[in-house]
Amino acid sequence: MELLEFFLEDTKMNISDLSQEYMERIYDAIVDEYENVRQTNKDMRKEAENVIDRLESELDELNSDLKSKNDEIEYLEDQISDLNKEVDDLIERLKEHEIVC
Repeated sequence: MELLEFFLEDTKMNISDLSQEYMERIYDAIVDEYENVRQTNKDMRKEAENVIDRLESELDELNSDLKSKNDEIEYLEDQISDLNKEVDDLIERLKEHEIVC
């Protein structure tokens, strides 16, 4: 009987030790996974920041190009306006010349 009680006590301790070891392993696995997720999150955030920086740079470049094109269009519109005035003046002079002739 004493042998049986000893065996049962020893088994309880072994089960308790195994449970404790198992719980420690689970805890360690959870901590490791948490750290992995945290690092992945940091890496993804850094990558997102790099993408945002690159897109902002490209947007700035496109805005600069657009401003240059708008300036060029304004210049050409002014040139067209000046030419139209010259043409109108020439037409007026021709009309005056026809009247005189």
